[in-house]
Amino acid sequence: MWNAVVDQYSRYMNHVRNNIGGRYNNNTPGLEPYVGVPKERQKEALLFLGRHVFDTPEWLFTDNIMSKNGTNVLMTMSNRQENILSQLMSISRLNGIANTGYPTEEFPNDLFAEVWQKEGDTDLKKKLRRSLQRSYVQNLNDLLNPTAQDQKNYAIQYHTDAILYVMQNLQKVEDYCKQQVQAQSGINKLHYEDLLREIKLIRDRRTTVK
Repeated sequence: MWNAVVDQYSRYMNHVRNNIGGRYNNNTPGLEPYVGVPKERQKEALLFLGRHVFDTPEWLFTDNIMSKNGTNVLMTMSNRQENILSQLMSISRLNGIANTGYPTEEFPNDLFAEVWQKEGDTDLKKKLRRSLQRSYVQNLNDLLNPTAQDQKNYAIQYHTDAILYVMQNLQKVEDYCKQQVQAQSGINKLHYEDLLREIKLIRDRRTTVK
């Protein structure tokens, strides 16, 4: 029963995700065959994912259920969060968004707000938030330093302004991490220091002649 609930939850969140950068088929004669999902609906979908995916839904993982089925909550939820995030940060998604009226420079800022500017209020949420932020930085690296195979498969998509906004977003993340290093202590401070090291590596790889 619990597995069915989690599967239904995942399917619904994937449906919500597909509103972002998505489009509708239009069968009305005389109109464009495809219409991008309206900007406001996309923004609502992102806010919904922020509340119900990136802010860990602990109601799915109550102690009395977890003690019976042996689920690794951290791994299970982390995989679901990072899957949604990687889909939202793919080069094809970013370019798709640009064709729907949702400004390419606006979406990364909205996504940043959902991933970085919200603190967890339980130990589980804090751990998952750190994991999500690490995944976010990794996705930035994948966009800015694509593999040779990705460059071959998506050559045209990497030659758009979307990459410029990704670079801008990397700077935004770096500035935020620097602020948090000064404001945090203990493991949280170490977390942001580690992310700053990762960002430096991203920049180094970006500027290396290949």
